[in-house]
Amino acid sequence: GKWVCDPHRLSGKTAEQAVRDEEEREARERSTAPGREQVSVAIPQGMQRHHQVAGQHHIVLAPGRTSASLQVGPGGPGLPGQHVRSAAQITSPALTKKKGNDGRPPCLVYSVGSRDEFSFERGVLSQIGDHCDVHTFDMEVNHTLAMESGVEPHAWGWSDSPRTVKPSGHVYKTPLDSVKELRHHGKNAVIDILKLDCDGCEWSIFPLLFEQGMPMIRQLLIELHEDVDEETGAGSIRRPETMAFFREMHKQGYVIFHKEANVHFWHVARCVEYGFLKLHETFFQGV
Repeated sequence: GKWVCDPHRLSGKTAEQAVRDEEEREARERSTAPGREQVSVAIPQGMQRHHQVAGQHHIVLAPGRTSASLQVGPGGPGLPGQHVRSAAQITSPALTKKKGNDGRPPCLVYSVGSRDEFSFERGVLSQIGDHCDVHTFDMEVNHTLAMESGVEPHAWGWSDSPRTVKPSGHVYKTPLDSVKELRHHGKNAVIDILKLDCDGCEWSIFPLLFEQGMPMIRQLLIELHEDVDEETGAGSIRRPETMAFFREMHKQGYVIFHKEANVHFWHVARCVEYGFLKLHETFFQGV
């Protein structure tokens, strides 16, 4: 079977070279100064640079096969755990637990499509820090269970247009409408981690993640789903959307730091989980 996405088809040379199919993930973190850390990701020999993660810390890109990623939640293919960049790159400088002058939280996490499985969200709070504000979006969210997990629940899904589906009564809002309602938009607004697992909605949603008014997304953890013919049940790769997705991610300044096939549900659907990190624009200059 084919995967829905192939990073080697990515048009941008740097992101394509930075991620290899056989990459073995191992963490390497070295503090260099307060509020900063030095990490390595795999890029070709000879391309060693100092650059800045977008909006924040410095990163060293050096030859090798390592990545400083942190498993959050129990993990494993098809399970709610996700790999994120190390904690020092997730929050505001020095991992402060104080809100900024604008009242925004020092760490903001969105999780779309939780299905009342909050292992990832609990992992964020326990492994990254309880100073993170974690919001989950799901049409049928169990508010009691979510709040017991320390998560702020919102009973709507994300879509490319606002709507209410009958007879279920399911409510959908756009990403921009969602951040505006929660007052997480505006100048210099940031979502530190966006986890998006909405069973196919990613194909219509991803262009809206970068529209004017949306916060900058430092890390995008996304599961890409194969398109399924509703009449026959047969799968078919959404090739146009797949290529458009990877081109747009490169255009917006993202590189892949993690990928994993969802083999747990491979018999049902072809899904692949990706972790994207936004880098400073100078990283892509001259390549």
